[in-house]
Amino acid sequence: MENNKTDELVDKIGELKRKIEDAFLESDVQISEPDFERFLRAKQQNVDDSFEQLSKTIEWREKMDMDNISTGLNQRKFVRLT
Repeated sequence: MENNKTDELVDKIGELKRKIEDAFLESDVQISEPDFERFLRAKQQNVDDSFEQLSKTIEWREKMDMDNISTGLNQRKFVRLT
């Protein structure tokens, strides 16, 4: 992503970050500035639409416990379906 952000984009990143922090006070969620920017760009810099999409992503990650999934294949159990 581009390093020369416009003042408007910087303001929108801050607004989106505040909304997420307010909505997920009890959560341990940590989102980087490039992630906020990515969600804003995906929604044509619309803060409300970006907030909705990012909120759903955070909720899904928490529901699926994505931050605690093992990456080692030897720790996974595979089931043959045929």
